[in-house]
Amino acid sequence: MTLILLNAGIAPPIPEDFDFQPFLIIPPALDPKYWPLRARNEHNCTVETYNEDSIVATMRCRDDRVSFPDVGPLLKALFPYSSEELAMLAASTELCTKVGPLPTFILMELELVRLQKEKKGTKGAETTKENAKAIPIAGSMVNLNPIERVAGQQPKPVVSKIFLYSIRHKLFLSVNWFTNNHLQLAQHRLHDLHTKILYTEPPSDSKVLVFDVLKMTTLWGNNADHSCLSPLKWIESMKNYHAALVILSPATESSVEPADPLSGSFAEEFWKHFIFFRDYPDFESSYPIWYNFE
Repeated sequence: MTLILLNAGIAPPIPEDFDFQPFLIIPPALDPKYWPLRARNEHNCTVETYNEDSIVATMRCRDDRVSFPDVGPLLKALFPYSSEELAMLAASTELCTKVGPLPTFILMELELVRLQKEKKGTKGAETTKENAKAIPIAGSMVNLNPIERVAGQQPKPVVSKIFLYSIRHKLFLSVNWFTNNHLQLAQHRLHDLHTKILYTEPPSDSKVLVFDVLKMTTLWGNNADHSCLSPLKWIESMKNYHAALVILSPATESSVEPADPLSGSFAEEFWKHFIFFRDYPDFESSYPIWYNFE
C-alpha cells in the first residue's frame, strides 16, 4: 500500500518542482452577513493561529524536506470587518473587551489608527492662526463615512524592527526578503529565523537584533536572478522595501502627497528607481530581460 502525505496529497518525497503556493494563499473572505462580531472574532482568532502554524509547516517543508516531509494543511478563510466596525473598535477599549479577544491583524490595524490620530493631534496642536491657510477647493470634498470592507485575509504588512536595524547598519538585504509572507514570518515567528546581536558604535553603545545575512540567504535565498520573484511579487517586495526606507528617512517640513516618497532621502531615490522599472514597456514580458540590469 502506497503511503500518501496527509496534506500534500501525494506519495513522498515531495519533488523539487512541487507548487507550494496553493498552501500559502488564504481563501477569499467569508460572508459576514448575520454573523455577530464576537463570533467572527472568535473564528478569526482560531483560524489566524491555525493559518500561521500551517504556513510555518509549509515553509519548513519547502526548505528542509528531509526533516519536514509534508506541507501544512490548506489555509482557512477569515471574516472581514467593515470600516465602521474598525472605527468603533478603535474608539472604545470597552467594546474591544466585550467582543474580544481580537485577532492579531485587527489589533495591528487598530494600533495604526491610534498612531495616525496621535500624529494628526500633534500636528494640529502646532498649527497657529498666523500660518493657517484657507482650505483649497481641490480635494475639499471628503467622504467622512465611507462604506468599505477590509479584507480579513489581507492585513497591511508590518515592517519589523529587525529589517529596519539591518538596513540602518548597512547589511545587504535581498529584495525578495520583503514579500508579505516574509514580513509576516519576521513579525510573528522571529524565533524561527537566523538573527544575531549587533553592538552599535558610540555614542549610543547599545545592542540591536539584526539578520544573520549569510544564514538567512540559505533560508530565503537572494535576488541574483529574476526567478526569485514573479513580476507582481517584485512590485510587492519593492513597495515594502520602500516603506522601510520611509520609516528610516527623516521627516521633512515640506508638504508631500502620501503616495510620494520623502523629499531628498534614500526613500525618494529608491522610489524613482522602482517607478522607472515598474513603468517599463511590456513590464511582465520583459521582466526577465531588464531584471539583471536593475
